Amino acid sequence: MSRSVFRKLLAVLCLVLCVVLLACACTGETPDPEPETPESPADENTVTYTVTVTDENGAPVAGATVDIYAAVAKKGTATTNQNGVATLTVDKGVYTSVKVSKIGYEAGESAIASGSTSVAVQLVTDNTVTYKVTVLEWPTDPIVGANVQLCVGDLCRLPVVTDENGVATFQLERADYTVKIVHLTGYEIEPYYNFEEGQTELTITLHRPAGSEQNPHFFSEATGNKITVPAGETVYFMFRPNGGTLNLLGNNISLLYKDETYLSEGGMITIENCGEENSYSPDLFVVTNTGTTEEEYTVNFLYPVGYEQNPKAIEVGANTVSTATSYYYSYVATTAGSITITIDSSCSNWQYIMTNTTTSVGGVINSSADADSSTTCTLTFAAGDVIRVVVSSADGSYATVTFNAEITA
Repeated sequence: MSRSVFRKLLAVLCLVLCVVLLACACTGETPDPEPETPESPADENTVTYTVTVTDENGAPVAGATVDIYAAVAKKGTATTNQNGVATLTVDKGVYTSVKVSKIGYEAGESAIASGSTSVAVQLVTDNTVTYKVTVLEWPTDPIVGANVQLCVGDLCRLPVVTDENGVATFQLERADYTVKIVHLTGYEIEPYYNFEEGQTELTITLHRPAGSEQNPHFFSEATGNKITVPAGETVYFMFRPNGGTLNLLGNNISLLYKDETYLSEGGMITIENCGEENSYSPDLFVVTNTGTTEEEYTVNFLYPVGYEQNPKAIEVGANTVSTATSYYYSYVATTAGSITITIDSSCSNWQYIMTNTTTSVGGVINSSADADSSTTCTLTFAAGDVIRVVVSSADGSYATVTFNAEITA
């Protein structure tokens, strides 16, 4: 082929190509795109379950815990969203049920239908309430092992035993419960106790019986104190004897005092000089009925005249005493009036305190060499008032002292 013929043929091919391209542009058509690479198929070894949780009113329950089970084995856990829906993607297998829980609701459960991946569970509001009963021994000691019952009328729940903090805890439906403490001895226990209205916690403070070692009788009067002791039982009492003499009247008595045991003779036990003079600490006495029947005993503390518990009557005129400590006088007014005492200023370092014990009005005079010290004191009184005069040494020295009393009625 000649060179000229080749050139003509090349020109014709270029012309044809241009015409084809122009035609495509005029029709607006574009060449078919290359096919996309297909997505990889889903994991054929897993399955996704959708669990919808609602309450008894049909409202979604958010934040519930959903567990999926294959027979008794838990295989996955999820939490419901704000729409009450949880999704669980698990390995393929035979799944039988889902269990749902949330505080404030009773636990729910639903079977998974064969071939289904959607499950609906309805939760019911939990109406149970936590009740707590704390049992203490006065003042604040927990009682461990106390049996506590909650009752509605005569129907009582099984008892719950208090723990190391003295607390018994119940999970029950809300009701107006009464509280009973059963099978507990050695305490004064009421037949029942009540929660305050609307409350679910109650503290019960128990006392040992009066007269027990933990809660002894405390006598404030010197005479006429009565104690009842069952046969073979023991009763404890305390008193501030302050050097007085104990007389315990009755039969079949054993008395323990300061580690020494005393037995009655002729229906009486006598102990002289009990306790310490001018002491404010009480002493403990233990009385046991050694007989076969219940007995009532009388406890008297006898004091010499001039003691606080047995003051001497104030006399009109001179009142004289020889002492080195304190000496007590008293006057019980039968009518309204006044009393004036005048001290013997020749005896120094002695103090005279006069008090109307009924009205708590009083005065002090001192026989020291203080020039400003008054030698007289006057108090008024009404009928029935008790006037007390205490003569006491300022330095414990022994002396014979005198004051004069003038009573105007």
